[in-house]
Amino acid sequence: MFIIFMVTCVVACQEKEQEKTNEAVNGNQQESTTQETALEELSRKIEASPENSGLYNERARLFLELGQINRAFSDINRALEISDGHPDYLITLSDVYFTMGQFDRTEQTLNSILIHDDEHLEAMLKLAQLYLYKEDHGKSFAFLSRALTLEPEDHRIFFLSGLTHKDRKDTSKAVRDFHRATQVNQDYYDAWMQLGVIAAAQNDSNAIHFFNNALDISPESTEAYYNLAMFYQNHQRYEEAMEVYNQLISINPNYPNGYYNLGYLHLNVTGDYEKAEQYFRKALEMDPSRVNAVFNLGSSLEQQGNYAQAKEMYKKTLEMEENYPLGIEGLNRLYDQGLVGR
Repeated sequence: MFIIFMVTCVVACQEKEQEKTNEAVNGNQQESTTQETALEELSRKIEASPENSGLYNERARLFLELGQINRAFSDINRALEISDGHPDYLITLSDVYFTMGQFDRTEQTLNSILIHDDEHLEAMLKLAQLYLYKEDHGKSFAFLSRALTLEPEDHRIFFLSGLTHKDRKDTSKAVRDFHRATQVNQDYYDAWMQLGVIAAAQNDSNAIHFFNNALDISPESTEAYYNLAMFYQNHQRYEEAMEVYNQLISINPNYPNGYYNLGYLHLNVTGDYEKAEQYFRKALEMDPSRVNAVFNLGSSLEQQGNYAQAKEMYKKTLEMEENYPLGIEGLNRLYDQGLVGR
């Protein structure tokens, strides 16, 4: 669980800074509705077998994925009441504590596992992740070193080592360890994504290969499609960017950022202002709070000669964000050119 959290943050924060009218924003993958179905099934099983500790542990993990922390905490405590000291359940409890921000209890819980089993690999990896989160890189590496003596071919160890080096700004060692992770497990999606993010930040075209490898493993990954499209966009490969954005919205039609960026490209690159308008309107249907989309919708309308509607959009940006500079510029331009009345 800790690994998933950190990877998502890293990938979501990699976007290249652009002009305000050229903002392209990242988003996270939407949670699968299958989790709710699994939850219902587990609840039925627990009703039939109320003393089955494994079912409570399984449901606690699902509650964690769904962000229902109190329910996860209740279930894992019930599991531990039935099977006191079970290491798998203590691992889940440590995840709950971590999610709650109770890091001291996370550490205590994981150490309690190692007291009884000093070769418990999962506890070592969780402690390495915890110390990475706390930026105690020395302790993180110490637990990873212990883990490596137990399982020298575990891809997770190399991946965590890569994340720790990356957090220390040692990019070359991070890349080395992410590559090691993929050599041990060629289907390790997170490692390919990290390699892609680093390559993209370095303007290295290998990013395309890395993101495509991630897509081979997870063909419906919104995250991988988006990062690949952004790389193309940031390197003026606009046709390829639009192709990937179109693939993205075909597999995830409820992803507003794909529509927004297609709108941007049609507004600022192809000059197809009608299409730009359509895409910005679609993005705003899904996320009406996005002031930059409202502004760019106004720009699309202005370019089509729909000055009254453009004026309304620019005014709306000022209602959404006081003194929004681009909205003020847009209104002043319309007023100064006598295109609309005040």
